[in-house]
Amino acid sequence: MIRSNNSSKDEDYWYSNETCSTNTRDKYACQEIYFKKNTDIPLRLAEVRRTSFSSNRVIINFTIISIGKPDDKYFDSISPD
Repeated sequence: MIRSNNSSKDEDYWYSNETCSTNTRDKYACQEIYFKKNTDIPLRLAEVRRTSFSSNRVIINFTIISIGKPDDKYFDSISPD
């Protein structure tokens, strides 16, 4: 994966150096991933998926449920031994 120099102000963008074509003959990096700027928090993944009869670009948006240290209340019941 290659880090892009053309990232937006809110996102960092990484892409594969291999290009893939879709059914419409559009060319894209075979895999791209977008992160929240200066973090390792993924925002979305775009990739070209091939099947026996087609090749399409698929975009998966991630939903971040929680970031940070888990509450101690979840670990208090676990014995340290």
